[in-house]
Amino acid sequence: PIREKWLAFNWTVQEIDGHDMPAILDALQQAKNSQSRPSVIIARTIKGKGVSFMENQAAWHGQAPNCDQAEQALIELQEAVE
Repeated sequence: PIREKWLAFNWTVQEIDGHDMPAILDALQQAKNSQSRPSVIIARTIKGKGVSFMENQAAWHGQAPNCDQAEQALIELQEAVE
């Protein structure tokens, strides 16, 4: 219950989709404008999001892909933004 813990210490808490850049920028602006108390942003994310063989695979946390895997990952990420 991370949100509740920060609230218990009287912080301003924002919970956002950590893959949504406009939401990230908005949350940062709101935190900057919050002068009365400290702010925390909880960004919910998925490890390896957007790469078929990495998504939700804990083994990829801290492991670098080989050249072929990196190339495939870049292709999939590019397709996701088009």
